[in-house]
Amino acid sequence: MHKFSKARELINSARQLGLDAELAEPGYAGEYIRKVLGKFKPFRVSGHLQIGGGAMSVPTEGNEYALSKQLKEEMGCVFFEQGILDRNNLVVFKNATEISLAIEHSFGMEYFISNEGASYLIAVNFYGIEFAGDIEIRDMTTG
Repeated sequence: MHKFSKARELINSARQLGLDAELAEPGYAGEYIRKVLGKFKPFRVSGHLQIGGGAMSVPTEGNEYALSKQLKEEMGCVFFEQGILDRNNLVVFKNATEISLAIEHSFGMEYFISNEGASYLIAVNFYGIEFAGDIEIRDMTTG
């Protein structure tokens, strides 16, 4: 894993916080990411990540660090821009509700979140959070 990898940063933050997160084995990671991207066909997988199409959205500001508290207590998977540094890097959290805590203690990044069954996809970029599939995200800034 590259020293500037966002996956490395996220795993280090999770470990410092005592959260159960690890880097998935490369074969599984690549297969999983292809499955999720194939199912949801996001508009952008590099640059400002975006699902597009009929995806719902909320603003990133005021929502990002509370986002995973709205997820089920199940395995959560985080992956990043599919360029050179983090291609096929998958960070797996035992409890998806802890993802935002690790993100909050990491340097700014854009990322995708899904679950083990790939029943939903969330794309977080610096401007908005988009979501599609079997998931509903409440805008925490509206009360």
